[in-house]
Amino acid sequence: MWEKRKVNEKDLVEALYLKANTLTELLKKLKKKGYIDIEKDKEDKRNIVIVLTDKGLALREKAVNIPSCIYQDHWLSDEEFILFKGLLDKMLKGNW
Repeated sequence: MWEKRKVNEKDLVEALYLKANTLTELLKKLKKKGYIDIEKDKEDKRNIVIVLTDKGLALREKAVNIPSCIYQDHWLSDEEFILFKGLLDKMLKGNW
């Protein structure tokens, strides 16, 4: 979301591999904390658009190092880690 700042709820469901009702609950919590706004799509009122607020955008600075920290703290070799990540991606996409 940091790249676009606005994203369709359906696209977010697909990107996060979540069920819509699970994402809805997460979005409500993020909205309550002021990290996002939830709007109706101006072109199609049936669709919901998630908009990152300035407060939500500020979280990027805190989150940017998380992937590298995970990578540095893993107990797998580089080859094993790449294989493991590839298998996880494959499972999440339902191609296993």
